[in-house]
Amino acid sequence: MSICCHSLGAIMNAVKPSATLALAQQARDLKAMGVTVYNFTVGEPDFDPPHAVIEAAHKAIDNGCHKYTPADGLPELKQAIASWHEKEYGFRPEPAEIVASPGAKTAIAETFMVLLDEDSEVIITAPYWVSYPTMVKIGHGEPVIVTPDATSGYGISAQDIEAAITPKTAAILLNSPSNPSGAIIPPEEIDAIMALAEKHDIWVITDDIYNKLVYDGVKWDSPAKREKWRERVIVINGVSKTYAMTGWRIGWMVGPEKVARAVARLQGQMTSNPTAVAQMAAAAVLQDEQAVEEVEHMRQSFEKRRNLIVDLLNEIPGVSCTRPKGAFYVFADVGELMKRKGFDADMKLCSDIIEKAHVVTVPGSAFGLGEHLRFSFATDEQTIIDGAKALKEYALAE
Repeated sequence: MSICCHSLGAIMNAVKPSATLALAQQARDLKAMGVTVYNFTVGEPDFDPPHAVIEAAHKAIDNGCHKYTPADGLPELKQAIASWHEKEYGFRPEPAEIVASPGAKTAIAETFMVLLDEDSEVIITAPYWVSYPTMVKIGHGEPVIVTPDATSGYGISAQDIEAAITPKTAAILLNSPSNPSGAIIPPEEIDAIMALAEKHDIWVITDDIYNKLVYDGVKWDSPAKREKWRERVIVINGVSKTYAMTGWRIGWMVGPEKVARAVARLQGQMTSNPTAVAQMAAAAVLQDEQAVEEVEHMRQSFEKRRNLIVDLLNEIPGVSCTRPKGAFYVFADVGELMKRKGFDADMKLCSDIIEKAHVVTVPGSAFGLGEHLRFSFATDEQTIIDGAKALKEYALAE
């Protein structure tokens, strides 16, 4: 059989292999050998979704919910998103300002595609979720990475952002609470960032997927809560993290109608609609009062686990971390541990830890900031205790 000799498209230059694939395979190989592996990589709740999700899905199937829906989402889901959005953000968007997508990830990527021109710049703060820079490049833009002072707990400031603004800047991307650091942007910085966006006529895209997972009584805030700047803010959210529905793939964007219509038109040519049954399940859970209690139970469990893992990690020689204010990750500084073990890259440290301690984490370099490891505490307490013990023994070994 002959093979076509044409090269792949230039866009694939922007799509790099996952930095963690080799580590994941290393962990799978150990598990296949019967070794107990402590996995801190998974960015999804280890809880089942609220009861309303399962009940609504069964009902939708029984009622014949098997066909195409509007590309931007069922009216029932868009109404549920509007009501939920009103509770969280203080205003109710119109259906034409909402696009339901197959996951928040899709909504982010499509938003970049409709907003960016060739060489448009998007300001992204490090450490960042691994997919952000690649999605900007797929949208033909250029990511501009801003790294805040580590002593701030990786919280971004308007001053950091202002220094990165150029005439090519089209958008600022915010993620609060942050993956991987758990940092939350305080209200005064949000105000200052929005003032900059207005001054320079820049879009602000706010990825609020972890907005219900905040701790220590911190009051979560978002640029979308500010009415005077609402026409330049695009909100990304979804059911994956809050409702433990990662596999259901329902996210959305809320923004000015012209942007929403463009995203809907693009989505119609790319994915068509999100899965019909999953839309009905998401619509139900967004309006279910019992789900509010179930979400709070998950949040409290995560807060307890956060306290446990931070305390245990800070007992390990060469490891230090701040207490994240949100999400379910700890971003630990392992620069000293790397020196102790003679490694010049956190990826090498990760591999050695898997091999010798059977603890699986994600290197900070995948998030744009080396000499760190990301630990997900969306796992049970015993795994946290045993994994931290194994890592401490590894750190103490000569």
